[in-house]
Parts: sequence; C-alpha cells; structure tokens
Amino acid sequence: MAKEILTNLLSLRLSFTFLILVPLVVLSVYILCNDYAQRKEDHDAKVSLHMKTALTDTITIDRPPSPLMVLIGGTAITTGNTVHLLYYDAPRIRGGFDHTPIYYVFLRTDYLFIVGVVMSLLGLLFSYDTISGEREYGTLRLIMANSVPRGVVLFSKWIGGYLSALFPSMIALLLGIIVFSLHPAIHLISTDWWAIFLFLVIACIYLAIFFSLGVFISAVSSTTGKAAMRCLFVWLLFVLIIPNAAPHAARRFAPTPSVQEMERKYDQILADTAKARREDHRRWSQRLSNTEPVTRDEYIAILLRIRKKIEEIERSHLSKLRYTFRQMADNYDDRLKEQIRLTRLLSACSPYAVFTDIAVTLANTGGESQIAFLKTVRQYEDDYFDEQSRIGLKVGRGMHRFGPVQNPPLEFHLSVPSLHDRLQQSLPGICLLAFFGILCFMSGYLVFMRRDVR
Repeated sequence: MAKEILTNLLSLRLSFTFLILVPLVVLSVYILCNDYAQRKEDHDAKVSLHMKTALTDTITIDRPPSPLMVLIGGTAITTGNTVHLLYYDAPRIRGGFDHTPIYYVFLRTDYLFIVGVVMSLLGLLFSYDTISGEREYGTLRLIMANSVPRGVVLFSKWIGGYLSALFPSMIALLLGIIVFSLHPAIHLISTDWWAIFLFLVIACIYLAIFFSLGVFISAVSSTTGKAAMRCLFVWLLFVLIIPNAAPHAARRFAPTPSVQEMERKYDQILADTAKARREDHRRWSQRLSNTEPVTRDEYIAILLRIRKKIEEIERSHLSKLRYTFRQMADNYDDRLKEQIRLTRLLSACSPYAVFTDIAVTLANTGGESQIAFLKTVRQYEDDYFDEQSRIGLKVGRGMHRFGPVQNPPLEFHLSVPSLHDRLQQSLPGICLLAFFGILCFMSGYLVFMRRDVR
C-alpha cells in the first residue's frame, strides 16, 4: 500500500489532478456564489415590488433561491421560479433561462458536474493500469514469486490507489466549500451543513465505484491500452449515454405536456368560458328584462335582478374554471412524478444517474422541489383570494371588481423538507450506490483471485 501511494505521489497523474481540480473548483464556486448573490438580490427586489403592486385579483409569487444551488444546481436553475396568480386565470410560470443566459451556453461546472463527471474519469485514470500495467512491466510476476497472497496484493493496490485519487479530490472540494462558506451572500443553516457533509460522503462512495470498476477492467485486460479503451467506453456509457437516454425514454412511455401545451390549454379553456359567460349574460338579461317597466322603481328592480343574476353566473363559471384549472394542475403533477419515477428506474444501472438523484435530493434542488413549490403556490392562491374575497364583501365590493388590496397581502412561505425527509428519500439510491461499489470491487477481486494474471 505504501509503495502504491508513493508511486502515485511521484507520478504526473497526481500533479495533473491538482492542476485540474483545484483551480476548477475554486473558480467555479466563486463565480456561482456571485451568481447566487445576484439572484438573491433580484428575488428580494421582486418580492418587494410584487407585494406593493398586488391587487385583489392578481399577485406574483417568487421562489427564493437556495444557497445549496451554488454547489448542486439541479433543476432549480432552469425551471421557472416566478408564478403569476390571477383570479380568473391559471397560475402562469415565468422565469427560468432568463437569468444570466450566458451561463446556459456553456456547461455549468458545479459540484454535481465536478464530482459526477470529472472525478469519475479521474477514478478510472488512477486505476486502469493497476493490474494490467504491473503485468506489462513484469513486476506482478515478481510480486507473486514472493508468495504474497493475492488478496493482500489487491487490497494494497486498491487502498493505495483509492487514497491517492481521493486525496486531491477532497482537498479541492474542501477548498471550494471554504470559498463558498466565506462568501458574504451565503448564509447556511445546520440542515445545509449536514447536506453538504452527506454529499461529500456520497462523493467518496461514488469515486470508489469508478476506481473499483477501473481495477476490474484492468484485471480482465491484457494490456494497458485495452484497459484504457474499455474504461473510456464504460465511462461514456454510465456517465453520458444512459443518463441522457433515460429521460427521453421516460418521456416517450410516460409523456407530460410541455409548458407551451399547458398554456394553450389554459387559453382555450379561458376562451370557452368567456364565450359561455357572454351567452349566459345575454340570455338571462333578455329573460329578466322582458317586462316593460312602468315606474322608475320597477326599472331599478329589473336592473337589480339582472345584476344579481350576472353575479351568480360569474361565481358559477369562476368556480368551474378554478376547479378545472386545479384538476389540470394536479393531473400534471401526477404525470410528472410518474415520469420522474420512470426516469429513475430506467437510469438505475448508471452510478452517475443515481448519484445525481441523491445529490439534488439532499440539496432540495430536484424536480420534486419544483412540484412542492407549485403545490405551495396553489395553497397560497386559495388563501390569498379567499382573504381578498372576504375583505371585498365587507366593503361591499364583489370579487370580480379588482383594485388595490386593503391590507398588506399574506406573506408567501415556502417550507423545505427536513434533513430526515431528504435522507429517507435518498436511502434507496445510497443503498444502490453501495451495491455498485461492492459489486465492482468483488468482480475485480474474483477475477484477480481466479485468473492467471501473471
């Protein structure tokens, strides 16, 4: 083990790893911290403006950015974080790619990318010649000639090589966390710190998987050239092909309407409802005004009956409209959850996909967080408009007559899942990663123990 560590310390691979990871991590974290600070400033300004401009029938809700999105962006950086609520309309999601669009032209190099893509490749780089390289140089034959048990040889090489790959990776990640925590815009709570700690633990397991996979491929390969090509193919399969193919396959088998399709459906329902309302207004106005008024009081009575009936029609259509919109939203959430579940199932054979799912769950920046945000918005929508309706009745104004709010509007509070809930949701993925690690290591161990590797 000491020989393996010393060999790696003196190799160019370790220097190369430090030169790549440390500047990449520190610079990326600093840039993303500044991006988060700008997002937070924009959010605070929007909330203040939207509270001041709120009307009795319309208000805009903004999702607060999470500091952990700096390290693990997930879907929180691409989905809409502003929802426009209108009493007569469905919630309209705005935002998404409109913030600092130049960041979306290039790949976002947060911890999800650095650990999932870069560190997995480095794990294979440190292990692809662990056995095949010793065989080519003839040193493996000399080691076996000393009657050293094969298990001891493999364990020594694995521990020495893994620690050599883990050391620069953890140094770079910890330096990035120091830069992250010292930024003036970052304010973390205990749950965030525990989530970061668990992420680092999962990153160690993830690196061990690819290192063990490299050892296994090295044991079954006769030359380092073959081992390198096989490692590259496996890396492309597990990191690029499967994680990108699974969502497309899930979208095919469990389709969900796009935002544009939902917008068109909402607009069509609004148009149909408006047409029905006009027809009801015209029909009941004619029916109630058939009697010719004789006196002024009779004329006023007719107008009052028409007004009362129109208000009944408005309430009836509005109730049906809001019920339809809520049913559509709930159905969309159910279909989206099914698509996410199917994506996880199809990509379960990829350690990168499982690691990504665990990371965004711990950071609360995945698809479920967006669904929870929209669910909270719908609950707030009911509470806000119910309150404005009660205030409107007190002052003798119907809800359909919009205007400035009489009192400061209700504050929007977005509750986040506890660490226990996040860990419980991540537990199947953590167990799956542990299984991958054991499977890869035992595969390499069995091949090395039973095959003539001299």
